[in-house]
Amino acid sequence: METQNFINKTKDLIDDLKGVCAKYGLGNDGNEFKIITQSFLYKFMNDKFFYEVRKKYPKFSIKETK
Repeated sequence: METQNFINKTKDLIDDLKGVCAKYGLGNDGNEFKIITQSFLYKFMNDKFFYEVRKKYPKFSIKETK
């Protein structure tokens, strides 16, 4: 069940990124693939990094700055 949820969220994320690209005129463009890939990999690496940090430092939290 958790795997299916992860797959659905991943597909939704990619669809949302494609929607943003289409909205700003980059739909069906060669750069659309680059933008989606880079955004997706950034999100993945960011989540992976914070997962490892929280594993090592359980009380770690990010404070929002304005």
